[in-house]
Amino acid sequence: MIREVSDEKIVKEGFYQAFYKEENFEILLSKINKGVLLDAHKHEHEQFGFCFWGKFNFIVENTSYDIEKNTSYLIDKNLEHSANSDEDFFALDFKYIDKDKVKISPLSSIISGKKIKINDVTLGKHKLFRVMSQEEAASITIDKSSNFDFFLVTEKQIAIWNAGKEINLYPMKIYKLEGCTNEDFDLRINNPDEEMLIIQISRRET
Repeated sequence: MIREVSDEKIVKEGFYQAFYKEENFEILLSKINKGVLLDAHKHEHEQFGFCFWGKFNFIVENTSYDIEKNTSYLIDKNLEHSANSDEDFFALDFKYIDKDKVKISPLSSIISGKKIKINDVTLGKHKLFRVMSQEEAASITIDKSSNFDFFLVTEKQIAIWNAGKEINLYPMKIYKLEGCTNEDFDLRINNPDEEMLIIQISRRET
């Protein structure tokens, strides 16, 4: 079963967010119109981000960084940062992580697929997978166990198959995979050149 779990808010005119938050983590989607400013702020946690599309300029401790489509970024805790949108953009942020444990690797053992390209990032005890279809109707299997929860986000509307039926996923929405313990989730991306992000949340204490 795939269920939408996100809440939405308008931060200010031209700045829209969807989010899902628990005690130890937050998944945040932001869509910001060209010319809108993100006010300077800082917080007590590191923040990993990924830009789906568009372009914006980060200013971190008076240093400027250009963030574009398919660019990821990591902001240290307690660093003041702000942003200015050079054009409309859409980005994912994942908060409450241990920066020292961020790793990039080409493939993951927990998700396997045919005709699928996968990149993953280790975020402390959690992971984020970028899953890209190389051909039509490419399938992946997620080994669901009691130790993990899985969330899905996408940059645009896509159609996937799960449990024998077609499901539409929409941008600015956060979805959770739900089912019985140890049930495998089979997901099929219907069209080539489509992608989604899968966030794997560890429920382990250590």
